[in-house]
Amino acid sequence: MIYDTVENIDTYADHADLIFVAVDFVLNFDLSKPDGTYPIEGDDMFAIVQSVTTGDANEKLFEAHQNHVDVQMVLNGEERHDIVLLHGQKMNIAKEYDKEADAILFNPPEMFSSIIMTPGKFVVYAPSDAHRPCCSVTEPQNIRKVCVKIKIHEEQCD
Repeated sequence: MIYDTVENIDTYADHADLIFVAVDFVLNFDLSKPDGTYPIEGDDMFAIVQSVTTGDANEKLFEAHQNHVDVQMVLNGEERHDIVLLHGQKMNIAKEYDKEADAILFNPPEMFSSIIMTPGKFVVYAPSDAHRPCCSVTEPQNIRKVCVKIKIHEEQCD
């Protein structure tokens, strides 16, 4: 997992890196465009722009992906993400892996960390990072956010 401000993106990725491309896409996204899915690099990289209302974390599950890396940013408002590293952590599966959705859902563990997402911050979740986004910081609020999905190819894992 990487969590930082956009000013520090060069610490993690050069201009050709897909994480940099994802953050740059969000920073240059035309806010007048509607919510929806936007291709960035064909099926290998796309953005999901969505308006959501944050909610009670106790009513949400953790998720993890096998075939994509998530790069998430908030365009307006704030949301809390809860995170747990899957390596060495016992997680109880709430819903088995769904290949089409590329998601496995977990019941919340006893221990996890939290981060606050606001405009100007980004987070990168690898398949080893279970995360619970869209949680309220203090009370529910309407936010607009972007999740860029970067497809993982076998050669990237070597």
